[in-house]
Amino acid sequence: MHLPSRRMKAATVRSAAKVYDPYFNRTVEHFCSHQHTPNKPEPSGFDAVVFDGRILCFAHPVFSLYHATGAVMHKQLFENALRAFLGREVQLETENLPSTGRVTLMRQDAQNRTICHILYAPTVLRGGKLELGGNQRELNTTEIIEDLVPLYNVKVSVKTAGPVRRVVLQPENRELPFAFEDGKTTFTVPKFTCHTMAVIE
Repeated sequence: MHLPSRRMKAATVRSAAKVYDPYFNRTVEHFCSHQHTPNKPEPSGFDAVVFDGRILCFAHPVFSLYHATGAVMHKQLFENALRAFLGREVQLETENLPSTGRVTLMRQDAQNRTICHILYAPTVLRGGKLELGGNQRELNTTEIIEDLVPLYNVKVSVKTAGPVRRVVLQPENRELPFAFEDGKTTFTVPKFTCHTMAVIE
């Protein structure tokens, strides 16, 4: 996990994952040619993720680690723990939407509808060192949107209070087929570029 864990044990709360310690930590006295020493096959006796009621706690700083390293395992640990924590209370799920896509829900009670905004505009980094006539200047990196690519068959499932009348893709004003099952309205956006919104009425 790149950093040590807090030592916690689930006494009266639910454990969702265990900590597996390495055989030893890399120091001057102990060397391993890999970045991480392999883990012992048995769990350490400490919990990696615990939850109870409305509290979810991680032994490792997963958000800082994911920000610093971008390791997919940190993201997957969080996603799996969140799904176990929320259970049937998951409000929104998607398929075929890349991880850089964004989905937001906006409820409009006066109109008795929910707006589902879907955005996919991947960024690229620009900026760095610049040399002008012997002078070097360090510029901040900037995320810019350079290319917009279409996405196809993005499936969206939204928890709704009950069956809905229709799902309309805007601004095309195109009705989409949908299904209501187990408290969720599910529909598929056949194609969009950058942004679209589905009005659930």
